[in-house]
Amino acid sequence: MRRCPGCQGMVPDSATRCPLCGAGIISPFPSAVSDLDSDSDSPTIVVSPRSERLFGRLEPGTVFAGRFRVISRLGAGGMGEVYRADDLRLAQPVALKFLSPDLAANERALKLFESEVRLSREVTHPNVCRVHDIGEAEGRHFLSMEFIDGEDLASLLKRIGRLPGEKALDVARQLCGGLGAAHDRGVLHRDLKPANVMLDGRGRVRITDFGLALLAGEASQSGEISGTPHYLAPELFASRKATTRSDLYALGLVLYEIFTGKRAFEGTTFADLRTKHERTFPPSPSTLVPDLDPRIEQTIESCIKKNPDQRPASVSEVLACLPVGQPVSGDREPGNTARTGRLKPERFLRRSWIAILAGVTLLIALGFLTGRSWLSPSPPDYVQAIAVTSFTHDRAEEVPGLLEFALTRSLGTSADFPIVTDAELALIARGLRQAKPVAVVEIGGVTRGSPTGIQIDVQVRQRDETKVGRFFARGYQDLLTAQVDRIAAFVREQTEPTMWRQGTAAPFTQLCTENPDALKHFLDGERAWRKLDLSNSYLFYRDAIEDDPEFTLAHLRLADVLLFRGDPRQAAREINFAVTGRARLTRPDVARMEALLARMRSDPREERKHLRE
Repeated sequence: MRRCPGCQGMVPDSATRCPLCGAGIISPFPSAVSDLDSDSDSPTIVVSPRSERLFGRLEPGTVFAGRFRVISRLGAGGMGEVYRADDLRLAQPVALKFLSPDLAANERALKLFESEVRLSREVTHPNVCRVHDIGEAEGRHFLSMEFIDGEDLASLLKRIGRLPGEKALDVARQLCGGLGAAHDRGVLHRDLKPANVMLDGRGRVRITDFGLALLAGEASQSGEISGTPHYLAPELFASRKATTRSDLYALGLVLYEIFTGKRAFEGTTFADLRTKHERTFPPSPSTLVPDLDPRIEQTIESCIKKNPDQRPASVSEVLACLPVGQPVSGDREPGNTARTGRLKPERFLRRSWIAILAGVTLLIALGFLTGRSWLSPSPPDYVQAIAVTSFTHDRAEEVPGLLEFALTRSLGTSADFPIVTDAELALIARGLRQAKPVAVVEIGGVTRGSPTGIQIDVQVRQRDETKVGRFFARGYQDLLTAQVDRIAAFVREQTEPTMWRQGTAAPFTQLCTENPDALKHFLDGERAWRKLDLSNSYLFYRDAIEDDPEFTLAHLRLADVLLFRGDPRQAAREINFAVTGRARLTRPDVARMEALLARMRSDPREERKHLRE
């Protein structure tokens, strides 16, 4: 016997519908149903503890089937346990999924398990998780599939709330691409939900777990219900045949969650959720996000129509309705509160911070430049700056931008004029009211890789004179711990003394990190942060800190992201670390830190003051 999720009465294991209340039994697999949890987006079918009792948990280092070396246990998926492993035959990391003993004993479950592989192989698309192989060994049925190093959408939404701006739209488009590819091959997902959507470190979306999918032409007529009730189409509660429009209903609910940060329907029982799906409508997305683009709201609402015939006919129609290359906010003024009353502080702060980020580079640079006295040898109508231009590399960089960043940071501790990139210099020149020539010291050069290290030819160009120095690093570690400081010293020696403050310059590693992996992740985070890609910048900065827990600048940047994301509690922890390690920060870093502290105190005047420093 087992408990009906609708009325909580006891139901025979073989029953597919409750004899007391008529509710369909969600899982077709005996002894494999979890209780409904309104706060969880867990898979519909969970693994029985019997799996570990019979086989034991696979420990790291175990070689399964003579082919898969287990790295770690990832958790329990919709049909069984999942491990991260190295496929020794294919020489690549994989996710290894095992069917639980309870399900393997069920002939129908086993056929469904095999169907997952067969159907997934029919779909080849960048936004669909690839399945490699299926087999049975050591008494266990398994499949190996693409390992995705990232985070599922359910966890991301729970952690940060709704996705920001263009990122949400990007994820929505990718979801449409993957689901559309499946439908084109005649494959239904039947259990689309945030937990079955993965995002890797580059923001690429993969739809996973077609374990409940059936070929569209072979959809079950058995009257059983399969899927997660929070995302189940109304017609499926009535045991009608699943169609592509059933998937579109689930897609609409996932999009609702992406753009609003809230589930459309909440409920603690199966019967409660069924009633809401069949008879009620969720709050309009714009009531939760007042500046949401009306086209996005219309797209979501068309997908979640109760009558499947009123939904879009295909994923292509959904994709065509979404904005393309447009901002996701509507035409309403950010300060217009007529519809919703007082603007929420967190939303105001996010918008304000976007404006600050958009203008901070130009405003601070112009203020720094125009507020300084000119170097005496230069005409008074010249702008003074030190530009670290992009180096030319004879081969692909393992860590793009590392040398330029390291040199900029090292020189910035002693320079009496701003250190800018060539792109920033062009921005500054365009931003000046009067077209003024730009008199600068330009630092660039060429790097050449060799089996023994990296040769760096540095060029220092000032007016009509160019001076060249050659340096050699045995690797990135040597570059960070020794050669960057030597190159910076060379630059200072070849330029006018009045450009530099008196005193000993701080070593680069004191201001940054000597761990190349940490710096690589940090620079990846910087690129993501410049694009306001919150999820990836968060992940990269966090990885940098894991590589070097003393990386103070990474803690400061992570605090920036967390505040922008509306998580002041975590941000406070990161800022406190930065305050403790402020000796490893430059003057601009400290100004940024003080601005963030002022922002946390809700002191905009003090924040603006520090941003101008």
